[in-house]
This record gives sequence, C-alpha cells and structure tokens, in this order.
Amino acid sequence: SNQEINQNGVPAYFLYKESGEGYDSDIYFAKNNQNYKISGTNVTYDNSEYFINSCKNIIDTIGGSSSNDGKISRW
Repeated sequence: SNQEINQNGVPAYFLYKESGEGYDSDIYFAKNNQNYKISGTNVTYDNSEYFINSCKNIIDTIGGSSSNDGKISRW
C-alpha cells in the first residue's frame, strides 16, 4: 500500500507492506534539492506511531544551514 503525506510543506511518499504483526516501509522525500529515503523493517503496529513521528522529525530537521543551528545537515 502507499500513502502521500505533506510534512510541513515537504511531500513524503509512505510505501508499506503489511504482515500479520506489523509492516516494512520506505518513506521517500526530497528536500533542498536532495532525495532521501527512510526505511523501517518489522515495525510493529504498537510502535507505528513512534516510527511515524520519528520520521516526521527527521524530515523536519534535515537541511540546516551551513551555520551550526542545531539541525541535521546532509551527510
């Protein structure tokens, strides 16, 4: 299955394959002219909200300026 979300102006494509106990997922997005992918394997349904919120946080913090502003820069 798949789903598109908009995380603070950044379109993110959430693709997942469900199993009986949870799912595997890939989240694709582009920010600051760079393409990114976040993967999750064996994410249980109990931990799904934690996984999604962590991914949203990563999307929000990627791409800080060249100054040390506390954000994650491209690696």
